[in-house]
Amino acid sequence: FRRVLFRSIRSMSIAKPILLQSDPEALGQARITLESGRLVVAPTETRYGLLCRADDESALERLYLAKKRPQDLVTAVFLPSVAEIQRWAKTSQVAKTLVKRFLPGPLTLVLPATDKAKNALSQKIFKQGEIGIRVSTSELISQLSELVSFPLTATSANISGAEAPTSVTEIAEQFGDNVSCYIDGGELSGAVSTVLRCFDENRAGEKVEVLREGALSVVEIQSFLSSTFPGHDIEVIKHE
Repeated sequence: FRRVLFRSIRSMSIAKPILLQSDPEALGQARITLESGRLVVAPTETRYGLLCRADDESALERLYLAKKRPQDLVTAVFLPSVAEIQRWAKTSQVAKTLVKRFLPGPLTLVLPATDKAKNALSQKIFKQGEIGIRVSTSELISQLSELVSFPLTATSANISGAEAPTSVTEIAEQFGDNVSCYIDGGELSGAVSTVLRCFDENRAGEKVEVLREGALSVVEIQSFLSSTFPGHDIEVIKHE
């Protein structure tokens, strides 16, 4: 028995199927959708994400158009495990330490991209040679990342500038048939992931820039780095 919910999407005047996360067909349908370059909405450990394959320019363009996202805002890449990070990003000692402590989890690290990443992924993923890396604790996201043969990219499942909905029904009302597969994981209202950029400007000492404070606080990050690297002045920058 296939558990598929058909809910009326009033704004789009269509009926859109929504798969329950517990449906055994959900992962397979999401995989087929992503492989074809189309969009998927799925639950992460924080909020719902809008996903597509990271190696397909057309898929990324579809995501940006659906979300009405400015082209200069990049999206992060979901990886199935921390072991995969070395393939796609260059990690300093500070970055390695942050990975070991906080990933998998609600942290996005912005790091220098490897040559492999630059050659294999859409150029929309990068900004000034850097790539955002995310390893989720969501079982569904982890399983989906393992199922496909390419990295996934994701952003929050809302129209740019609008408040992020907490239910898949509300998300479907925003996106309609611009998204080909919706997976319902219940109400999600957790804090967004914290986004940190690790860099060494002109070899003047490594710095950690807080691009977005979310589930992990700046105080927690500063406390961890101070205790891990005593005597080293690792500057944590937060823009007001």
